[in-house]
Amino acid sequence: MRVTLFLSIVPFFAYSQIGNEVDHCQLRLNLGTEYRITPIYNVNVVGLNEAAFFTNLDRQNSGFSFGIGLELFLIKNFSVGLIGSLRHDILVNETPDSIDDFSQTVSEKRLMLGYHLNLNYYFKLFKKGEAFVGGGVSLLNRNSDYTTQEVFFNEEGNITGTETRMGNYKFSANNLFVGYNIKRSKISLGIYLTRKSPYFKESATFIVPHIGYEYNLAKF
Repeated sequence: MRVTLFLSIVPFFAYSQIGNEVDHCQLRLNLGTEYRITPIYNVNVVGLNEAAFFTNLDRQNSGFSFGIGLELFLIKNFSVGLIGSLRHDILVNETPDSIDDFSQTVSEKRLMLGYHLNLNYYFKLFKKGEAFVGGGVSLLNRNSDYTTQEVFFNEEGNITGTETRMGNYKFSANNLFVGYNIKRSKISLGIYLTRKSPYFKESATFIVPHIGYEYNLAKF
């Protein structure tokens, strides 16, 4: 809710400044990497969805991702960024022993995609470079569809039938971050924050901290 309000207010603020700084309009092409730290959540095993047992949610949502994006400066200090990211990570594990009626052949990794829309505000804080704060919306774990097969048995233990089910691990999150920009390089610290994810039975706060680096390849 707060991020949505932020995304709504900042463009109006930026528009009010355009008359004085329209000459600074600029488009940048950035290439970057991001390291996602182990997620933070306070849910025990009882609160996990069935889908969470087919993967390792800590491993699935941590590690390196790589991205490329465009950043449009509407005025000198304010920009809008659109980034596409990808990472090769675990999709499903082998079926855990606690789920006897499901069969999963082997663990699988997948190239997962992410899409990020961010607003950034830059300001002088040091003699060299500048600091920035930002927020946005991220669509995470795209291309994470998986299939499971439930096996049915009779009283004698013989298989009587199977049922195939499909699911995915995609979710949307707010993205909040702060960082430092000098020349063509940017470093940042932030979090992905959501209360709706495929891992939990009920709404639960799910936080993925991240550290990022971007390099400006070109300016137009």
